[in-house]
Amino acid sequence: MQKKIVLTVLYFLTIFLSFSQQELKIEIVDADTKEPISFATALFKETSRGVIADYDGGIRIPFINIENTPDLIITALGYTDLEVSCKTLNINEINRIEMMPQAESLDVVILNVTKKDRQKAFNVNRLIKDNKKILGKKIVEKAINRITYNLDDKPHSIIGYYRDYQIVNDEYFNLIEGIVEQYDAGIKTNKITDVNNKNAIYSLKKNPEFKSSNRYAKAYDGESKYVQNADLLGFGGNELSILNVHNPIRNFNLNSFSYVYKFIENFIPNHEFAKEGFVFDEDNPIVNISFTTLTNQRKGVQQRIQGTTKAEKFKVSGIISISLRDYAIHGFSYTMFDYKQRNPLFTVKIEYKKMQDKMYLNYISFNNRFVVTDEFVFKEEKVTYDKENECFEVLFNNDVNNQKINKRNFKIRYKNKKVIIKSVEQMSSKKVKVFINDFDKSLSELYDDDMSEITFIIKNIEDVDGRDIYKSREVAAYQFREFFSQEIFKDKKIDANLKFTSKVEPLLYAPSNTLKNTKPYIVNTPLKNK
Repeated sequence: MQKKIVLTVLYFLTIFLSFSQQELKIEIVDADTKEPISFATALFKETSRGVIADYDGGIRIPFINIENTPDLIITALGYTDLEVSCKTLNINEINRIEMMPQAESLDVVILNVTKKDRQKAFNVNRLIKDNKKILGKKIVEKAINRITYNLDDKPHSIIGYYRDYQIVNDEYFNLIEGIVEQYDAGIKTNKITDVNNKNAIYSLKKNPEFKSSNRYAKAYDGESKYVQNADLLGFGGNELSILNVHNPIRNFNLNSFSYVYKFIENFIPNHEFAKEGFVFDEDNPIVNISFTTLTNQRKGVQQRIQGTTKAEKFKVSGIISISLRDYAIHGFSYTMFDYKQRNPLFTVKIEYKKMQDKMYLNYISFNNRFVVTDEFVFKEEKVTYDKENECFEVLFNNDVNNQKINKRNFKIRYKNKKVIIKSVEQMSSKKVKVFINDFDKSLSELYDDDMSEITFIIKNIEDVDGRDIYKSREVAAYQFREFFSQEIFKDKKIDANLKFTSKVEPLLYAPSNTLKNTKPYIVNTPLKNK
């Protein structure tokens, strides 16, 4: 199973409140490339509880007594399972833990299995060989058709860590995080609209240790904040509802995003597929099938409603990971790129894990690229005239790029008459003097700060940060919404004593509940706090 790592520790806070709490910090990386392993799962040994690493492979593990901290079983699709003792980790620094990629050679994997069970290995080998004859497209079709069998159709709930934030220039902004329980009445119900599908918040707040910006957090308006070269579909709902809408596996028969639309109807016709190889979840072979968009996509419901006559030329790259035993979908990654800008417009990453005989959401991460206009505009703050030296003094609001400034950058008229510019001299990082030829001494009538008769034009000047004068600079940013499961409860019906969130109002306005369980859940705040 594709292994991604996260480390975390369980403590019974109600028992140990008198002691100070510390935490372990962990970063999970690939043993070969040393790159972070995103979204690894770490289960506490001999329990069904755990946490999931973030995109950067980071985990925080709170603890009271390190000696009582259970070991972690770390897994990620494509990596060998790893058991880690928290007692061996350093509490004073970030612990880098390496996971080994699974061997690409099928023979090596089977050889290792045969040492334990030759018959099991033979069955796995035969299963892989039989499916080698089947096209990737056909395997995807079987997986989609079995969603209602592989996912739980009975009421259940998942408690996990939710967070919402923006990343601008590799910095986190407006981090909202907390513990949320999602009640699900079953795969045959509408995740968004069914009254029995509810969400309860146990903790949720904006983290004051991270930077804040109202500009990045504001709603899209098409001008000061917008998605470049794309239209936003009106899904409606609050942050968590928007995140849940972008799970095409759970919403297999509902309209979602381009070019998935209705997963059961449009995903296969709109994409072409290729098998990429196998990974293993214990003795369960999982095939990775890559996909991209076809040249001519079929239109989905939203396109038909909007009257779109031609599909936009966007490229998609993705992987869907499917078990060859029961055709359960274990992983789904979908990134859409803008052909013109060659930038990712949005990315959805989803993983499901098996618990007993059914598949349950392990994590979902959705991010979209947006553009905001810089609040700061480079311009002159003040222009005055120096009669004695026959020059204009221009004071800018930021340091000027002195390599790109000369007299051609300025045009001056006095009483609609052109003023001849002799030279330009930069006096300081923000001040420039523009010397003129005042042949008829007409400018001697000017007062130092009276510019009412002067037309002063500045063009083609940049500040040291590359901003063009008078122009608002656009900044690329990414909006993230993520949910990471920590514990799954089968056959769990709605607790009537809970206060549930609206599916429309912002989550920060939602009522909060108190956890009755003494076992705490982990708010896995990002390690990157710049």
